[in-house]
Amino acid sequence: MNYSAVIIGTGRIGFTLGFDKKREQPASHTMALMANKRINLIGAADSNPENLEKWKKYTKGKAVTFTSSQQLYSSLHPDIITVAVNEDSHMEECLAAIKAKPRI
Repeated sequence: MNYSAVIIGTGRIGFTLGFDKKREQPASHTMALMANKRINLIGAADSNPENLEKWKKYTKGKAVTFTSSQQLYSSLHPDIITVAVNEDSHMEECLAAIKAKPRI
């Protein structure tokens, strides 16, 4: 069985730590999900458009991007939601993910 996945937050742990040569890889959620052959990474959300642009380029445009998680949830219905935002927003984003995905 294959699964679809999205990432909320394409900053440090969500994406860029995957380029840190001093860390054991995969060091980001993006790289870990992409390394799993059973997971199809279909989208990401981040309020920072520069992060999204770099992420989209890395994923070769195979996934869609959104500037808010609410936009993502209204367009996509993934099997897996990875919340990779800063500590201050983590609880809010986790609750939004639960509400968007009632079978979690």
